[in-house]
Amino acid sequence: MGTRAAEALTLGDYTFMSKIPIRIVGVHRYPVTEELFRKTLEYQWGEDLAGAEMKEAESHVREHFENLYVLEIFIDDQIEDLNWSEVTQEIPDQPKENWQVPYDEQLLDDTGRRWAFFFHFMDWRKPLLTSFGPITLPKPTELPRHLSFMKYESP
Repeated sequence: MGTRAAEALTLGDYTFMSKIPIRIVGVHRYPVTEELFRKTLEYQWGEDLAGAEMKEAESHVREHFENLYVLEIFIDDQIEDLNWSEVTQEIPDQPKENWQVPYDEQLLDDTGRRWAFFFHFMDWRKPLLTSFGPITLPKPTELPRHLSFMKYESP
């Protein structure tokens, strides 16, 4: 078996490989239940809310969940350890340290190659940025049955 040669191009903080060793299997909307919404509201804002304060808190929690997705990826064998903090998406007018990164990464098989994770505030029309280069995202679909075990925990 031969070794794959990859050319690299460095732009700013990123080094882009000619062949990106991460493939997006799917981008899936995460279904937020009323129970999860209420638990998150209570966790983030407390129990004793009413009136305008409650409306403001609910608005923030809706925004928190508005663009929450589960991404399923396949990592080629040339990556030994993926640095999850380098998987991100640009947020215009925000410094890089405010950009989102994967949350609650979960291994999906015994090979160590298939993973799923939550991602907040995702814009699927923009690429996912990695240290290997930008990755175009497919259109989102509903969460497939094989990922229904994933349960969001409010940070």
